[in-house]
Amino acid sequence: MPGPARGRIDSGEEGYRVSSYAAKDIQVLEGLEAVRRRPGMYVGGTDVKALHHLVYEVVDNSIDEALAGVCDRIES
Repeated sequence: MPGPARGRIDSGEEGYRVSSYAAKDIQVLEGLEAVRRRPGMYVGGTDVKALHHLVYEVVDNSIDEALAGVCDRIES
């Protein structure tokens, strides 16, 4: 869930936008906090389709590494 916007907020035909944005407005999240707050940025969404895509990527990457000789077994 996004946090509160900082700066002045304008409402126009394009929707809501922050009219001022500076380095002080950036919040650095440590460790896995960024993934916990905004998982959609890392896995493409938070629905069932995104979960299936994530599982597909993990399996596909594991197979690629095994075929490339980087590993000799895949554990579940």
